[in-house]
Amino acid sequence: MINYIKSWRLLREQKSSQDYRFVVTKGVDEIKIHIIDKETEDMPEGKPNQYGERSGLAHMSLKKRGDNPFWEVASVSSPLNSTGVGKELYLLALELASTSGLSPDSIDISPMARGIWNTYLKAHPQIEVKEKETETDASEDDPYKYVFYIDARFESELDVEYKRMEGRTATGADIEPEPVPYDPETDVEDYLEDIYEDFQQDVKKKHSKLKFKMIGQGKNKYNVGGKLKKPSYKRSKSAPVSFGGS
Repeated sequence: MINYIKSWRLLREQKSSQDYRFVVTKGVDEIKIHIIDKETEDMPEGKPNQYGERSGLAHMSLKKRGDNPFWEVASVSSPLNSTGVGKELYLLALELASTSGLSPDSIDISPMARGIWNTYLKAHPQIEVKEKETETDASEDDPYKYVFYIDARFESELDVEYKRMEGRTATGADIEPEPVPYDPETDVEDYLEDIYEDFQQDVKKKHSKLKFKMIGQGKNKYNVGGKLKKPSYKRSKSAPVSFGGS
């Protein structure tokens, strides 16, 4: 009876998504969702991660990585002592991703996040799931195998405020160049360089995920100055073309 009363009291103390404001800042390749407690006007602490470690402030971050057209959920943490906020965050993220689509993190997916992708989002009546051409060999239970799209008519019920992200704006690299006439004397070399570059990009897209599977799933015991040092899943720079001789 005492345990039942404690559980009921804890449930009563938990906050829902209606107790927060969600501030969205959107850039060219990053979307951030900050969470504000309406009662205190503070940004609440996030729930611990899958290893029981502190995750910082509650938030959600979406990023476009490499040449992928879709967004990835780079990190997410719903507010401590809240319930149901995580699912609403994913629906908001899908709305923000729009026609580009949304995919799980290519580096790491927690068991809780995997459950949301595989059960809640796949079964949602307003969400369409499409398999990636580059992930045909992946397991059906691996949510990174898919890109998720939400119906354009969907509107989040969250209290959302939009702000412009300071910093990077569209540059020359984001604007398509004017077409130029074909030149057979120079375009053959350009064509071969494009083939090499396409291959490098294909390898780059899968590198972080495969490297995590190889070295990132064991228990981290590497202690440096009292802190656990996390390994890098980034790809080292490639040698120049034709480097090293024949």
